[in-house]
Amino acid sequence: MIYEVHKSGKKAPTPLTASSLSEQGWREKKLENYLFKHLRELVSTDLMVIGQSKPGEEADLVALDYEGELWLFELKKVGGEAENLLQVMRYSQIFGAFEISDLDDLYRRDFTGATQSLALAFCEWFGYDRSRAVE
Repeated sequence: MIYEVHKSGKKAPTPLTASSLSEQGWREKKLENYLFKHLRELVSTDLMVIGQSKPGEEADLVALDYEGELWLFELKKVGGEAENLLQVMRYSQIFGAFEISDLDDLYRRDFTGATQSLALAFCEWFGYDRSRAVE
C-alpha cells in the first residue's frame, strides 16, 4: 500500500489508489528496462547498476553500492508470494558466490560499449582513486 503523508503532520496518512502494471499499460520487462536506466534516481544515488536479467537464474537487476555491497532486484507484476521469496533467496546464494571476475563478466555483457573493467568503472562512478581498482 502506498500512502500520501501530509506535510503538516496533523492529518493521518491517506491511502492512494493502487493499480497494476497492466492497468498502466506496462509489462514487467518494460519496467525492468526503465529501472535499468533510472534505478539510481528512484532508489539511491549510491547505486551503480551493473547487470540486467537474461533468461536463466538471474535477478532482474544487479547493482553495487558505494561500499561495493551487492543489491539484487526482482520485479513482479503481481503481489508477492512465498515462492518469490525463495527465488530471491536462490539468487542471493548464486550471486553471493560470485567473485569480481564474475561481476565483471556480467557488467561487460550488459554494457556492451564498456571499454574498461567493472573495477575501473566502479571507481570512476563513485569518485574513488582509480589506482585502488583491482585489475
